[in-house]
Amino acid sequence: MNSNVAGLIWSILFILTILAFVAVLKKTTKINDEILRKIVHIGVSNWWLINLHFKLDMEVVIIAPLVFMFLNAFTIMVPKVGEIFGFVGKKRNYGLIYYPFSISVLLYLCYSGYLPFYAGTIGVLCMGYGDGFAAITGTLWGNKKISLKTGGKTYLGSFVMAVVCNLVCVFTFALSTSFGTLQIIIASLIISIVSALVEMLTPLGLDNVSVPLIAAVLAGAIL
Repeated sequence: MNSNVAGLIWSILFILTILAFVAVLKKTTKINDEILRKIVHIGVSNWWLINLHFKLDMEVVIIAPLVFMFLNAFTIMVPKVGEIFGFVGKKRNYGLIYYPFSISVLLYLCYSGYLPFYAGTIGVLCMGYGDGFAAITGTLWGNKKISLKTGGKTYLGSFVMAVVCNLVCVFTFALSTSFGTLQIIIASLIISIVSALVEMLTPLGLDNVSVPLIAAVLAGAIL
């Protein structure tokens, strides 16, 4: 089977599987809607790795985030469908549209040669894992909120954001580049701290644009 066809099939099945899994969790458990939303957030970010594996052509690879964007928009416009996945509250859920939009921008930047693919990987996974785990830990255990009008974020969540982004950067640099250990440590610290601050200060789900783009640009520029 052609790698583009195989990659596209795997991509769409992967996204639908995550949405189906969250729908089952919503129906069978009492998991907080915010956590359900972030399970989708974390899960879908792994699609970037499918793209790297199959090395899809640009005109094909863009289809998956566009499908995800369409599905997200549909769940927002049809509240009863959105409730199945825990997507409630339109303002916050617009972030679900910004999410695949930012992935599409990173795809363009990487495929056009403006950014190395490891930088795109850092941007997407900092958004997916960093922001995702920050929200989950903040929701479950973050008792002290930051006194900024940016969506009730917590000190614990921001700390977790920095730690997870740091791990994403270290592993991505180590596995995808030949940079030295000290270079990786310094670059990872800078990117993770900046990403945590950007996530803390960005309101209304727009961190799904600001975090991945800034993290990716920093990753591509620092080293």
